[in-house]
Amino acid sequence: MNLHSHMRAAAQVLSLLLMSNLPAASSAHAADPGFKNVTLASTPEADKSQSVFRPDTPKLFLRAELSDVPADAKMTCAWIASQAVGSPPNYIIATFDQTAGTVLGVRVNVLNCSLSKPSADWPVGSYRVELLVDGKTTHEARFEVRAEPAQAPVVQAPAPAAPNAPTAVPAVTASQARQNFTLVNRTGYDIQEVYVSPGKAKSWEEDVLGDDELEDGDEQLIRFNRAEKTCIWDLKVVYSEDDSEAVWHDIDLCKITKITIRYNRKADKTSATFE
Repeated sequence: MNLHSHMRAAAQVLSLLLMSNLPAASSAHAADPGFKNVTLASTPEADKSQSVFRPDTPKLFLRAELSDVPADAKMTCAWIASQAVGSPPNYIIATFDQTAGTVLGVRVNVLNCSLSKPSADWPVGSYRVELLVDGKTTHEARFEVRAEPAQAPVVQAPAPAAPNAPTAVPAVTASQARQNFTLVNRTGYDIQEVYVSPGKAKSWEEDVLGDDELEDGDEQLIRFNRAEKTCIWDLKVVYSEDDSEAVWHDIDLCKITKITIRYNRKADKTSATFE
């Protein structure tokens, strides 16, 4: 055997020795512990998760199936107000701990946790439930609390007046919604659209005038549903002549019964007085 043959044989032996000292490769990585089929609902028997709840929902229930959670692992439900009225961001409302294991010799494969509403209802906003295994967040269930959509106000048309008689404005009685108000047009122009939506709403409700117009010098009673509870509203009017608009925010219609709008040509500005 020549020198080159000896070197090749030695290299092969060295390679085999090195490979014999390497740890055996795992066929698959161990799965991380966590949860699956997470359900969040207003009843414990629900099989479908909800993402929106009313402020007066009595109780929220969360159910999650365990996925590769080892025995004796500490599981945590953390209820958090991500961005809710009256609470700082990411405020931790409550946490509940449970140890993975068996009950009467039967392996428990489900995590259940619940939270009752505060005495003053759930604040409107966004929330989440964080699920943790041994202090590590593995899953989040996000949801929102929203007030009932406010019903659009409707226009109460006045009864036909007798010839040459002044137009009577219907009185607001105690049985009517306290948000009812009279809109008076003193702008010098006709108004083709009027929108009244709850304060801070993301979109306007329907045009309360419909196919009618609020002509200059006229007034119109805007009437609300009797069950309406919201007091703070936004108002928008759109002129017939050029589709320009004027908007007012955060009007307390529980305290105001008459809104008169005027237009200043010199300043090119629409203003409003509230009574």
